[in-house]
Amino acid sequence: MIPVKPESHSDILRATQILLVELMTAEIGAWQPVSPKLQERPAQVEFILERILKGALAEKPGDKVKAQIRQFGIIGSRIFAVPGPWSGRELTPGSRFVTFSSSGLRATAEALEEPGCYKVANAEEALPDIELVLRIDAPGRPVADVLALSAGRMASYGALFSQYLVERLPEVLFKNFGAFDSVMRTVEDPKLAPVARYILVTNIYSLVLLMDPAPPDFITRLVGGTLRLLQMPHAAALHDPLLHTYLPNLLGLEGGAKPKPASEVLPRLDQRAHAESVLQRYTGPGTTQTLLQWLKS
Repeated sequence: MIPVKPESHSDILRATQILLVELMTAEIGAWQPVSPKLQERPAQVEFILERILKGALAEKPGDKVKAQIRQFGIIGSRIFAVPGPWSGRELTPGSRFVTFSSSGLRATAEALEEPGCYKVANAEEALPDIELVLRIDAPGRPVADVLALSAGRMASYGALFSQYLVERLPEVLFKNFGAFDSVMRTVEDPKLAPVARYILVTNIYSLVLLMDPAPPDFITRLVGGTLRLLQMPHAAALHDPLLHTYLPNLLGLEGGAKPKPASEVLPRLDQRAHAESVLQRYTGPGTTQTLLQWLKS
């Protein structure tokens, strides 16, 4: 059973109910402006409750449920995020959705409507991540075991599963170097989905910086992993932020973290020589001169 953690940033952990529903009918009202740039329309909908993926409800799978939802849309050409969990979803009969509720309500209709329902995702995007957690998660199962059991699916890790892994990172930092090494080997694996790599790496850095000063062996492993990522075409989206934001902040070259000399982070001469070679070969935007100078410290 997936635990409920109301304070979590992971939708899988935060939600009290996660439902899989199929849209049967939708009576959609006309758009009405609510501001010069925003419009709203109501919809009376009927769903079939396919599965209760998390939580408990009065209804059971196979029951039909009616609900009243609303959608917001943009007026004009300016693009911005609109409110409402159902906004942007195509209300076409046969469409399947995964809904996330943060309420303790037991009626399915209330779990599908605001304010109980806070997120809606297309089933084909969200369901694989949730099923993966359901299949491998168990109370007390270590993060390294979760990664090992899901390794065959890393090419299809989505944002929901990646954020679930992020919420498990405090169990690792800075308590279990072996588990941290497992996380780093995952982000270095070329088979890992790019969206998962980006979410994991940026959050690893954010957590390490938040908890600075970190043990030297964790810093060394993170910097070593960063150098590997800088050589991977699969990690191209991370190259610029790693080189010009995350790594300088981690090393104390920018921001408020404690300065860390290269001789401490990369204690061996061959490690520093390898880092110099990687930085000199970098051909992306910006300069690596500050980091090359740091290697001499």
